[in-house]
Amino acid sequence: MGEKSIAILPKPSDSTPLSSNALLYANFGKVAAKAEETIDRFDLWFKDNGPILSHAAAAIGGAAQSFDSLLAQVHETSEPSGRVKTGE
Repeated sequence: MGEKSIAILPKPSDSTPLSSNALLYANFGKVAAKAEETIDRFDLWFKDNGPILSHAAAAIGGAAQSFDSLLAQVHETSEPSGRVKTGE
């Protein structure tokens, strides 16, 4: 973010034609190194936070099941008109 890059290219001459493939391969090394660093950092973060994420996912699943049960009960006690039945 906010990074800038400057391409330093050799002066073109008749003996060494400059191709776009040469630039692609030169930049790929930098991209691969950054990707590897990012993956390593994510792996460490996930090792540290994995148990917390697992607990949160289980809690969300439990809440969803409770909500589903609640909706099923409301549906069972509803009149065809959509109103909730009362004891009257």
